[in-house]
Amino acid sequence: MNRLKYSFLAALLIASLALPIAAAPQSAVRAFAAETNDDARVTDETGSLSEAEKTELESSCQKFRDKYDMDVALWIMRTGDHDDESEDSLAIDFYDAHHYGTGRTNSGYLVVWDRDKEDYQIHTFGDANGLLPEDSITWIEEQLPKYYDDYGAFGPMYASVGYLDKFVEKAIEGYANADGDAKAGSTEAVMEEIASQGDTDVIAQEDEAQTQEMTNKPAWYPEDPEHFTKFHDEKAPRVVDKADLYTPEEEAAMESRLAEIRQELQADIVVCTDTSSYGLDHRIYAADFYDFNGYGIGDDYEGVILFICMDPDDRGWWTCCTGPRSRGMYTEEIANQVDDILYDYLVAGEYYEGTADWIENMRNVYITGSPYLPDWAVAAMDAFENYHDPDAPRVVDYAGLLTESERASLEAKAHEIAAKYDTDVVICTARSSGYLSREEFADLFYDYNGYGFGDNYDGIQYTIFKRSGYRAYAVVTAYGSAQKKLTDTMQNRLLDRCDSNLSDGYYYNAADRWLDLTDHLLRTGRVPRGSGYWFFMTILELLVGVIFAVFSLAKASSKMDTPKIAENADNYLVPGTLNIRRVADRFINSVTDRMYSPLPKDDDRGGGGGSSSGGSSYSSSYHGSSGTTHTGSGRRF
Repeated sequence: MNRLKYSFLAALLIASLALPIAAAPQSAVRAFAAETNDDARVTDETGSLSEAEKTELESSCQKFRDKYDMDVALWIMRTGDHDDESEDSLAIDFYDAHHYGTGRTNSGYLVVWDRDKEDYQIHTFGDANGLLPEDSITWIEEQLPKYYDDYGAFGPMYASVGYLDKFVEKAIEGYANADGDAKAGSTEAVMEEIASQGDTDVIAQEDEAQTQEMTNKPAWYPEDPEHFTKFHDEKAPRVVDKADLYTPEEEAAMESRLAEIRQELQADIVVCTDTSSYGLDHRIYAADFYDFNGYGIGDDYEGVILFICMDPDDRGWWTCCTGPRSRGMYTEEIANQVDDILYDYLVAGEYYEGTADWIENMRNVYITGSPYLPDWAVAAMDAFENYHDPDAPRVVDYAGLLTESERASLEAKAHEIAAKYDTDVVICTARSSGYLSREEFADLFYDYNGYGFGDNYDGIQYTIFKRSGYRAYAVVTAYGSAQKKLTDTMQNRLLDRCDSNLSDGYYYNAADRWLDLTDHLLRTGRVPRGSGYWFFMTILELLVGVIFAVFSLAKASSKMDTPKIAENADNYLVPGTLNIRRVADRFINSVTDRMYSPLPKDDDRGGGGGSSSGGSSYSSSYHGSSGTTHTGSGRRF
């Protein structure tokens, strides 16, 4: 009995000790335990960093840890993704859940960037508490926002580690000073030293330090990049394929095309591939290769380079623009558009096709301001006289949606219909209308390329827009006498009848159906409705008939004279004539109610969403090892 009592008391004691633990806040476990990785020091909940940037940040955090035996971790988050909780308690939960910190006190720093609030906070733990003056932490937090404009999301995070490194180093020197002079680690002392270096850009300083410390440099790399004298080399190859992605014939074709473009644009376009970036970030490699090998036109060294890195552990590309003209045209929007197109090619291993296409897209950016607009778009915007070109192809596939046999089949059918009704019939596909509206693009294409029959340039055109990652969109435009037949109703019918094939990616089928419907429109002046419409109309007519019959019967029934009921039926009987026989009940009528409720038709033929133009890293202004300013973007693949 005593043993049982003691066992009960022991269980009760254990339960009472466990109660506070069970009642403790569980936000850390809820929010972070599922994603905890004890080895990772960089957490990006917003998708703002590329894999290469994460790798670079992880490396800088590890170097800090090795140097000071003190942890540093980086967290990009959004408050909207977490329960309501104070910033301090949220940081503590995050730090503890990931098991950050070194030594007995789990010493370290946690840099938190809240993208919702655009706020930066540096939290200290263990022995890091009090190591730096409070005004030092505040000063670092105030410096970080400026790095976003120049370096994107990577900038503030990388700069935070760089500044902490400088301040912690000076703080330790101050404490170790034999005279006890703590001023050596003060905020003022560190700021003075940074200012004395002539550059407050900690990222640029670290990039230069990294470059100087490299032991395995490429053969073209100068011994003293900081004092390198730039030059022009007209004979230098514009395609340098160290990764062996192209055949000799492909290289020769690109070299020839780049020479033509260089003369046309007075700007250099260069392609470089390599199996390694030699420890350099892709953006630095691209800038340095361009700067140190004599590329660029004029005093501003105008031009652009595409660097493709085929290192299995660091695969990706970077487009680097130099000179005010080239940098000014390469906005973040343009960068995402160019990178969207290139990505699909490189992922598919179509290196030559992707690079050749990138060259033409960059040429278009220089000429038209958009990678999607061909150069005729600019010429078409200027005043010119309309003309007839009977030899112009009536099916032009800029977007590459058709096979050659499909294009030829559509071309023959378009010519047949055009000859039958003396009205031009044209099909065009394009990736995008660029900064033009889709209708403006279609009109310019029709006018500039000599389409249309007769003095009024009679014709009708089907234009499909389809870029990678976005749903297809089509417009139908008519010219001359064809405009009278293409009413708004007929236009919508044409689009509706072809929309299902278009949405499913059957571009040839959509264009072929459009030709059949256009044939009917030019012959009869109308576009036939789809089978779904006739089925709907049949059901609707049956429903209307039933409803009409019900109301007619009800109306007739209401007009019938009904004898009054008599309490005694003797009044209706003729004496001696009563004859009783069996009778049967009969229903006079039967009514069935039905309700037809068609689902709303989705009439959204907009461009739709897609991949993201946000997969790229973009820098509006950064420096290579020579100090030249560049603009660029890139992705991993």
